[in-house]
Amino acid sequence: MEGTVEGLLKTACVDGAKYRQADNMGKALAHISLLPYLALFHQASVVYSRREISGVLFLLGSVLNIGSGKFLKKALNQVRPLSTCEALGICNKPGMPSSHSQVTFFLLTLEVFQLVRKTHKFHWDRWQRLAQHGMVLCYTAASVLVAYSRVYLGYHDLPQVLAGAAAGTAVAAVCFTLTSCAAKHFPAWQQSTIGRSLKLKDTWAIDDTLLFEYNNTLSNKSRKLM
Repeated sequence: MEGTVEGLLKTACVDGAKYRQADNMGKALAHISLLPYLALFHQASVVYSRREISGVLFLLGSVLNIGSGKFLKKALNQVRPLSTCEALGICNKPGMPSSHSQVTFFLLTLEVFQLVRKTHKFHWDRWQRLAQHGMVLCYTAASVLVAYSRVYLGYHDLPQVLAGAAAGTAVAAVCFTLTSCAAKHFPAWQQSTIGRSLKLKDTWAIDDTLLFEYNNTLSNKSRKLM
């Protein structure tokens, strides 16, 4: 999983984030920097398994977010931190904005918007609110740690990380707004030929999809036993 790189540096897993061999904090943060990849894989897996229309649109938003980050890097063409870029072998790669920071703050912002929407629209009990707030706190902690890891390991400076956070937040706001506006068309999309073939589901107006599907399963099973 790990290999020696350029004498004093080691690399962590597939991400290739390098850290000093004797730096345990750096090692931990190098592995934490894998979180954006895991989060994107999780998002894609949830979309494939649940087939929710809103989830599909959010996944497309993730693709747009990544694409906008690459565009901004080429357009701004700002160098990485000069004090570390040579050792890390990234002096030829633009660093503004931080892609890792942009991805995590995009997903964090979507989670916050979903929490605000559902809190105002549905009447949750205490445990449901606690679970949703806990999820947001986890996303927040992950986003901050990923951003900090990129600065600590020398891949970005603070302005590049903050720019990534701002870009991810902005793209997420646009994505959520467009999804909210398109929600009125979800029933028609679900009934369309493509929607039926892909088994797409409109769950935008359901407060707890897991409970809803669980109750439907019990109801169907009861009807079959009658």
